[in-house]
Amino acid sequence: MKLLRVLLVDDEIMIREGFKRLFDWQAHGCEVVGEAADGVQALSQMEELKPDIVVMDINIPLMNGLKVISL
Repeated sequence: MKLLRVLLVDDEIMIREGFKRLFDWQAHGCEVVGEAADGVQALSQMEELKPDIVVMDINIPLMNGLKVISL
């Protein structure tokens, strides 16, 4: 079975690390393939990695999460 590809987006590294460590991604058919700390990085990672799922904070630097998902 192909794992769903997940991108984590949050400006706080502890939050991203928490998501990676506290949630059993593989048990739910997923794998974390990338991370981003701001909206510009998120757009770049989304284009490069083509994730199936993006877990994104709304309040991130440079471009907020709502703007990112509208593009």
